[in-house]
Amino acid sequence: MVTLFVLVTNQFLSFHPPPVSIVTVSFGEHDYLLEEQQNNTNSTSNTLITRTRQDREAPVWSAYTRQHYKDVAEYDAVIKWRFVGVKKGLRPKRYATEILTYGLAGVFPWYGYSLPAVKFDSPFTNTTGVDHIRVGGVIDAFLDLQQCLIGRPNGTDRTTPDGYYDACFPNVTGRGEAKRLCFTKDYKYMSEKTRLHNYPAQGHERWSCSDNHVLEQLAAFQVLDYIIQHVDRFWNGRTNNIFFVSNQESITFVNIDHDTHICDFFTTPTKFEEFDEWVDQPMLKNFQLPSQLREEFKNIVSGSKAEFIKKLNATIDGQFDGVARVLEQEFALHCPTKETSKSTADMIWDRVRSVARFYSLLNSSIDES
Repeated sequence: MVTLFVLVTNQFLSFHPPPVSIVTVSFGEHDYLLEEQQNNTNSTSNTLITRTRQDREAPVWSAYTRQHYKDVAEYDAVIKWRFVGVKKGLRPKRYATEILTYGLAGVFPWYGYSLPAVKFDSPFTNTTGVDHIRVGGVIDAFLDLQQCLIGRPNGTDRTTPDGYYDACFPNVTGRGEAKRLCFTKDYKYMSEKTRLHNYPAQGHERWSCSDNHVLEQLAAFQVLDYIIQHVDRFWNGRTNNIFFVSNQESITFVNIDHDTHICDFFTTPTKFEEFDEWVDQPMLKNFQLPSQLREEFKNIVSGSKAEFIKKLNATIDGQFDGVARVLEQEFALHCPTKETSKSTADMIWDRVRSVARFYSLLNSSIDES
């Protein structure tokens, strides 16, 4: 697990695109300027904030901004990049997963707004490193979503669900601070049994079980985790690696830390788990995906697997075959007793369609095979 703190430094502030208006955005202790292109002759070529029809802003650190920036080399030159991981060293499985996730943000742009940008050299192999932007002012939170279904712990019993769940987070960045606030001294064994429930003390809140804005974002994150087989975020007794941006009017989550459980990424057809079967946190299945993401899924599954892979491949500079090869090598290395009969492309396409089936996003006239 890695806690990401960005940084858009003074290097960025010294960047001078064509005439712009300046918008100040607060990200906790790291405030920075976002510069929005307003040149009438080339109104969108270098824009750092891009809006969708929902008037949603893409942060400068986001995958969406990098993917839609006209001169990527210019963008990369003014951003402070950091290697992926807690410490520097080759981690082929993690790196391949991060690039695959970045590629999926090109296919499903909704994800691009919450995913930090990454960059890597081509060709991608098992010796290629990956850098990303570390997002500043993010708060590490633990959410007890299961309480919406089974109530809160009450001695040896549980309370009746009352429409709220416990949320715990510090008022500063850092995983260590979050653990100390939210868990007992045995916090290295994070579980419901070691969770501290100190509501209404500072950092201990109760959030609504019917807040669509929060819960649709989390439902979308759970879907992405399923597609890439990341299993360390939504547990049936707590969450992990949930981050949101501080000092915002409404909760906006940042989707960071992607590392596939490689022995589950590849499966034989008889052991393939549909989305409904895979989910550990059933509470989120009661919520729809954000409307923009629903439309993106509908559009993708109305097309072919070849079109899906072509778009993903283009997003990662033609390196899909390299990413797939590394994932398959890692599977052979770490899962010698398991077998698979499907390729990387087949596995992610099958999971995309499984999500579409669960959320009723498939056109009934399209062949389900």
